[in-house]
Amino acid sequence: KLLILICHMLNFSLSFNCYFLISSIPLPELPPLDLMPKIAFDSFTITIVSYTVTMSMALIFATKEKYEVDGNQELLAMVIYFLNYLCE
Repeated sequence: KLLILICHMLNFSLSFNCYFLISSIPLPELPPLDLMPKIAFDSFTITIVSYTVTMSMALIFATKEKYEVDGNQELLAMVIYFLNYLCE
């Protein structure tokens, strides 16, 4: 992504052959909305399992290192990480 932006901003496509970068990356598109009911349960299950694993690991390290873990703060950190992942 960064390489495409640099090529575009510096007009390298005029001097060098940078068109292969743009043509090789597909354009983003929304998934078909009829898939949403089919994947909703699986998405919810994966979310609960990943939160449970994250909290259990955090509690193990907190017990070992003698500090407290706030579950709400961990959940907020996971949401922020997910939103950051979506914005890339």
